[in-house]
This record gives sequence, C-alpha cells and structure tokens, in this order.
Amino acid sequence: MLGLAGSMLELHPIFRYFVIQPPKWVGRLLRGQTKSPSLFAPAILGIFTVLIPCGVTQAMEVLAVSTGNPWAGATIMFSFVLGTSPLFLAVGWLTTKLSESFRTKFFKFAAVLVIFIAFTSLNGALVLAGSKYSFDHWVWAFKQTFLNPPVFAASNDVIINVQNNGYTPRNFSVKVNQPVNLKLITQGTYSCASVFTIPSLNITKVLPPVGTSDVTFTPTKTGLLSFACGMGMYTGTINVVQ
Repeated sequence: MLGLAGSMLELHPIFRYFVIQPPKWVGRLLRGQTKSPSLFAPAILGIFTVLIPCGVTQAMEVLAVSTGNPWAGATIMFSFVLGTSPLFLAVGWLTTKLSESFRTKFFKFAAVLVIFIAFTSLNGALVLAGSKYSFDHWVWAFKQTFLNPPVFAASNDVIINVQNNGYTPRNFSVKVNQPVNLKLITQGTYSCASVFTIPSLNITKVLPPVGTSDVTFTPTKTGLLSFACGMGMYTGTINVVQ
C-alpha cells in the first residue's frame, strides 16, 4: 500500500512496480466491453471487479463463506454491493468531472489516505503478532516516561463490554502472579470484536453475538499486554503491575 501511495504521488518511477496491473488481454477485454452496447456489458465489468485485490471485499467474502449457508452468504454479498454502489458511482463520476489540477489534488489526498490505512494495517499486524513495537506500546511508553499518568487500582476481575466498535474499558491494570478473570459481555456484537485475542499469551476466544464469556490467565511478569479483535482493528492494553 505504501508503494501504491508512492506511485500516486509520483515520488519515483520505481513505485510503478508496486501497482498491480491485470494482464494485457484483460485490459483489452475491458476496453472492448466499455464500448459494447450489450445490456450484459455492465454485469461483465462488475464481475471482473471481484479480481481487484481489496481488503474490505475479501473480508466480506470470508464472512460470506464462514456462514456455511449459500443463501446467507449471497445476502451478505448482495448487501455489501448494494451499500457500496453509491460510493463507487460517486467516485467514478467525480474522477470524470474534476479538472486536471483538482484531480491531482484529489489523488494526493487519496495517497495520504492510503498511507494512513497502510500504517493502520501495519499496526494491526504488529498487535496480532504480540510485538512490543505496536502503536499502543509506544503510546504507553511515552505516557510512562513523560506524562507520569495516574496509577489505577489493579483488579484481577475485570468486566469488558464488547461492542461492534471496540472494547470498554480499553485500558486497565491487573496484578502479577495472580489469576486474572476477564468477563466479556456481548450484546448484539457481530464485528471482528467478537474474536478476542491476547497474542503474546496465545489466547483467542470466539464470542457469541449475545452472552457472557470468561477468559482466565495468570500473568507471570510485569509490563504491558495488548489485546485486540481478530483483525487487529480494535485494541486495548492490560498493564500488569506488582
């Protein structure tokens, strides 16, 4: 994604190799279809968009397959296509109507957005790998070094509300060498937050959409433990203290 952003910003010719291009025969076929008067031409062009590598599309495809039901999977993909169609139509219309100068600014803005998404994805990967170089660890280290944050009372029985947009609370303290029980409460949670993981402890728990689940472990050393959803999008930290 960083290479794609470099190509959009035209930083160096080498970045053009990071742009995934379809085979030439596919390009010729698509150009031919765009000029075709057939009513099926838009459908054929739409089918080819499945071949475009897109993380969001692939996530929806995985969700559809995971249902194990062809009708439920078809409903998910239909809803996804229906919901995103207005956005893609608007973007397509804008790119044809914008002036050359404004189009350049638009692509620069898009490149900056791609860079942001790239670093967000990288941070999610670091969190899921249990790395100490994730953004959460850097923020925690910065606060401990420069801000002298208040120390919250440690409790080894913690209730976490699991919502579609993350976890509450996201930061709390527990005591070292004592059993910790996390009570995870879901109430209509269907996002990736329903897969709760503490990577450094190799703990992963798939939560029901509605219900209460317990995660129990005993930390053996002080420091920071990161927890996250199954995609690394929603994160939190557990500060293990004496």
